[in-house]
Amino acid sequence: MLLHERDDSNFAMVLEKAEQTSLADLDDVDEAVAAAGRLVRRLAVPAPPRLPRLRDHAEQWWLDEIREAAAELAYPLPQRVVDAALSTVKELGPDQPDTLVHGDLHYANVLRAEREPWLAIDPKGYVGDPAYDAIKLLRGHFDDLLAADDLKTALLRRLDIFSETAELDRERVSRWAQARAVMSAQWGRQNGDPGWLVDITDQIAEALT
Repeated sequence: MLLHERDDSNFAMVLEKAEQTSLADLDDVDEAVAAAGRLVRRLAVPAPPRLPRLRDHAEQWWLDEIREAAAELAYPLPQRVVDAALSTVKELGPDQPDTLVHGDLHYANVLRAEREPWLAIDPKGYVGDPAYDAIKLLRGHFDDLLAADDLKTALLRRLDIFSETAELDRERVSRWAQARAVMSAQWGRQNGDPGWLVDITDQIAEALT
């Protein structure tokens, strides 16, 4: 794993060995979600200075992006789903702790290692609510979700496991995941994501509304 921190005068780098096995390789999805949740809890430390803050993204861009995409897209999500996302950004966006957030915590970005059972790689490095990272863990391991008899039941099981192991408020995790699912579905339509991926993201956004 490669970690770095820059200040005005120097650059520090730590190089650490990790294996190629990632959480994406685990057959037990519950185990993968739990491992990621524990890692999110470990990463939720006071953030160093000069990292970008999620509250600034929420206040400056997200509200406008959600509204504009909802108005422009030919096949928008139901208005109640969009409204729920807007409410989350308005209410939770400004109210975030000054803790470290990975920012791109999907299963392939968590590798098995020696010092710890699992280590995160390729962080975006944000400051804000650790619940922000839940969406890619709820949406990932697609085969399991696509094969589920009831996608909502499978999704809520992941939500429960993640919230418990990350020691985060379940409602807050659910609301951030719903808002990010709306943004991901809109972005996917605008940028040509595969139809099946947009569809499952739509379903996640609706299931969490």
